[in-house]
Amino acid sequence: MTGKLKKLILAVLTVITVTTVLVACNHNDEPDPVQEEDLRTVLVYIAADNSLTSFAADDVAEMVSGFAAVDADKNNLLVYVDTQSEKPFLYQITKDSKGAVVKKVLHEYQQQSSVYPTVMAEVYNRVFSAFPAKSYGLVLWSHGDGWLPSPANISASKASTRWFGQDGTSYMDISSLNTALNSAPHFDFILFDACFMQSVEVAYELKDRADYFIGAPNEIPGPGAYYTELVPAMFSQANDLASTVAHGYYDYYAAKYTGQLGSNEN
Repeated sequence: MTGKLKKLILAVLTVITVTTVLVACNHNDEPDPVQEEDLRTVLVYIAADNSLTSFAADDVAEMVSGFAAVDADKNNLLVYVDTQSEKPFLYQITKDSKGAVVKKVLHEYQQQSSVYPTVMAEVYNRVFSAFPAKSYGLVLWSHGDGWLPSPANISASKASTRWFGQDGTSYMDISSLNTALNSAPHFDFILFDACFMQSVEVAYELKDRADYFIGAPNEIPGPGAYYTELVPAMFSQANDLASTVAHGYYDYYAAKYTGQLGSNEN
């Protein structure tokens, strides 16, 4: 081996050694910070391709207003909306860098029936895989008629109930709703913004899906929940979350009740 070759090999080894030392000295022994899990994700599922369609836009606007009181860094509000006049959309209600509440389009769907279990399950999969959290809430917004089968599955001589959600002439039986919920996590609460959904039979069918079910055993006002007040309640960290959510729905109307015959306003 010539003298020049020995010097070249020595120089290469020196560079490798110095580089290794520098890399070792710059190694950060601190573990990467663990991404903190969000506190709660809530999905509002609005099946409004029916006579309630005019109320949907107002309710979404109320949600935007109500989210101003929510910590957007730790909580997620998603809204699926299907109305008579538009294709279904999935929105995220969040805050921009200046703290202003904004409504972002996450996904635009083709025309579909939002009361099909496969459609509902796809929305659940999309939302809860993208926005995991320590706890979850679900609002089911539409027409509802309690426990007996939907009109499509019974004779005209029998009561046309036992369903949640109407899309045109399609309805979702409670058993089909339970099937769709296979694609969702366990919820801290499920709130029915729909008539007639608070019954022992419905609660029993869905008993494995949530800790609490919130709804009404009778008809509710057409506008449904006043979401400006309900949204902050849904993201409350109170120990009695279900009671807080129920009061977030009920108190708005109770304060306006005059003791006379009720209306959509009281």
